[in-house]
Amino acid sequence: MCGIAGVISSAALSFSSSKFKTMLDRIAHRGPDSSGIWERDGVFLGHRRLAIVDLTVAGHQPMLSHNGRFVLTYNGEIYNHHDIRKELDAEAQIKWKGHSDTESLIEAISRWGVAKTLDRLNGMFAFAVWDLLEKKLTLARDPFGEKPLCYTICRGSFVFASELSAIRVMPEFNAGPDGAAVSRFLQSGNLAAPSTILKGVRKLPPGCYLEWKPGRDAQLKTYWSLSDVAQRGRKNLITNERDALDELDALFHDAVKLRMMSDVPLGALLSGGIDSSLIVALMQKSQTNAVRTFTIGFNEKDVSEAPYAAAVAENLGTKHEVLFLTEAEALDAIPQMGSIYDEPFADASQVPTYLVSKLARQNVTVTLTGDGCDELFSGYARHVLAQKAWSSINRIPCRKWLSSRVSKIPQPLLKRVANVLGPMIPAGVNPESLGRKLKYSGHLLSADTVDDIYQSYMTNFADPTELMLEAVRPYEKWNPGKPKFENSYDDFVWQDCVDYLPSDILTKVDRASMAVSLEARIPALDRRLAEFAWRLPQNMRWRDGRGKWALREVLYRHVPKKLVDRPKLGFAVPLDRWLRGPLKNWAHDMLSPQRIRHHGVLDANAVALKLNDFQSDGVTTGSQIWTLLMLQSWLDAGVL
Repeated sequence: MCGIAGVISSAALSFSSSKFKTMLDRIAHRGPDSSGIWERDGVFLGHRRLAIVDLTVAGHQPMLSHNGRFVLTYNGEIYNHHDIRKELDAEAQIKWKGHSDTESLIEAISRWGVAKTLDRLNGMFAFAVWDLLEKKLTLARDPFGEKPLCYTICRGSFVFASELSAIRVMPEFNAGPDGAAVSRFLQSGNLAAPSTILKGVRKLPPGCYLEWKPGRDAQLKTYWSLSDVAQRGRKNLITNERDALDELDALFHDAVKLRMMSDVPLGALLSGGIDSSLIVALMQKSQTNAVRTFTIGFNEKDVSEAPYAAAVAENLGTKHEVLFLTEAEALDAIPQMGSIYDEPFADASQVPTYLVSKLARQNVTVTLTGDGCDELFSGYARHVLAQKAWSSINRIPCRKWLSSRVSKIPQPLLKRVANVLGPMIPAGVNPESLGRKLKYSGHLLSADTVDDIYQSYMTNFADPTELMLEAVRPYEKWNPGKPKFENSYDDFVWQDCVDYLPSDILTKVDRASMAVSLEARIPALDRRLAEFAWRLPQNMRWRDGRGKWALREVLYRHVPKKLVDRPKLGFAVPLDRWLRGPLKNWAHDMLSPQRIRHHGVLDANAVALKLNDFQSDGVTTGSQIWTLLMLQSWLDAGVL
């Protein structure tokens, strides 16, 4: 795992090795072990190394191919690189200098070219290759977007890096925030490729590669498409349950085993849920020593999974460590989020993810995680709830009229109505919060389609322009060839895989882990598992009111059902309680009118209304306030 950067400078750009070193220094946290620069004729390629495989100088980057034509700077891991070496050796005897996957990758590119090499890779990666013969740069990113890569054109020069922080140090680069990106962030809490928060800077989309020559426009190409995978899978559904479970068990086991390739200490993040428990169980079956496992817990028992993780760890015989997150530790970590995440990012689980990564890094350099399973194997209740909600809402007469009326009912009146209903309120619903929920959900009555319902679950602010000084509409979501599915269920799963997964989950994991120089590997995102998941019929994903049926059944083969069969908590934090309690003063300070006006992005009056509404238990949610706080935190980090 590493950080990469590069500049192909033009005559109009005054650039030097010292300036390039400053770029690399900005991403030193991604690779603290060593630094490398390759420079020739105005081309600068740089690398910050976190040594994982082949710790010798034979794995040093940037790396030149044996024939001297290509130079590579690369971030990630190619898990099947031994198979690639065997295939290369069968075609031409290569005198290998070491055993790094970097050397396997550059020699594959030298032999087969970038496009054909990408078809063979099983891994997570972002890399850049300079062809000295054709004077051509190629950037590539892994199929799901586990590793980041952004780029821009600055005074005729092509500039790229793992993080925006490296690009921002360019002397000639002075781009401010993109209004459409700010709007999208307020709406969704994250920023999807190809846009970034900065004007003129792009993210390379997952499953794509880009070719650029000086004086020519960049050419973006797709080498792996989840749309194609999904369409093929739905036409070739698995019908035999036993065969499906056997194949899933074998594929997952191999995916985990491949990701245990390491020359440094390795462990796993364990929540005690379905996904991480399966990962750890398969890891433990693949080695004789106890797996190192790490969990973060909360003093608030209703959101803490620490006891469940401990039970799973004890059953599997892992060497387990737990960090209970205190309010003081949260207060200490939260102000760092603006700089750690490089762009505004508002999934509150970013805080425990960062802290559990920090805990793990004290003992290991590599961890495996259970991320990606919810998206591929349908672990989110919203996949089904949106359809149920639509089937009910669609039958309500005059629903749009009702929606407009509900939004105007005073909150105190709704609270009184909720209290009067008393015994009629279903078990598990807090009467004190029912009024707020009714008012917040009222807008669903105006939905025109089931997709409108689904999008409402993924939205923080339906109209973000109301919060901005300059009302700019959000940019459109990137749509990489959306298939025509026969049902909305498949549509929602696909949307999560191409949008929420890379924009939220993978961004969170990468930035949190790399902030402490920890490599996080995700077995569920093995291409073979993704292709298998799309061959599962709906009843092997969602059954008996719960998602991930097939994954659960495989887990029960390795871990007693009673240890993991419970409602999903996720990696939640008690956000509302914190923002009304220990974080209240910090939140008010961050969102003070003076601070808001200083940055000139948000409307101070509109923000004040939202904050006051939240503190008085109105319809504004903690997630919405967190979104505003994370934007301010990013602005305060001095990123402009």
